[in-house]
Amino acid sequence: MREKIYRSLNTSDLSDEEWENAAHVVASLGAAQINRKHLALGALILHLRAGQTQFLPKVLSLLGLKIVSMARRNAWSGVGRHNAHLIAQIALDRFLDNLCGTCNGVGTIGELGQVIVICQDCNGSRKRTPDDLAAAQFMGIDLALFRKMQMPERLREILAMLERMEGYATGATREQARESA
Repeated sequence: MREKIYRSLNTSDLSDEEWENAAHVVASLGAAQINRKHLALGALILHLRAGQTQFLPKVLSLLGLKIVSMARRNAWSGVGRHNAHLIAQIALDRFLDNLCGTCNGVGTIGELGQVIVICQDCNGSRKRTPDDLAAAQFMGIDLALFRKMQMPERLREILAMLERMEGYATGATREQARESA
């Protein structure tokens, strides 16, 4: 199947007699498009990480569409086109700026020669603690409804998806670099 996916990506003529029937072509193309979507959004995220903010509107748009799709597929209550863009903004903010602001992502406070203590905000994890109240206010709802909609869990799922997409793009970039070297 991998060979068929590769061939479907790199050919304009899909009428190869070796393939058993059109179902293989359709399956290969479908799998290839899924992979391309992950690479496209992941590649745009890599551009954002590199400071190229002109890609931000495109990333938010694609992420909003992906959130709507996830919401439909997983029957997320209260999540749809009306608030997907807001959820995308919250998720992308948490994804791109995930280090604790108090300790600057170190996990401890203090310098060499001073008393060094574990950061109380992140408990030494170096990660920014999600502010559910601020996220709820940004969405225009109260904290109780935010939690009733299971938004903290939804945001964790979206963040995990973004990490996977960024990983796909990083792997593809490494592969391209190896091929061109």
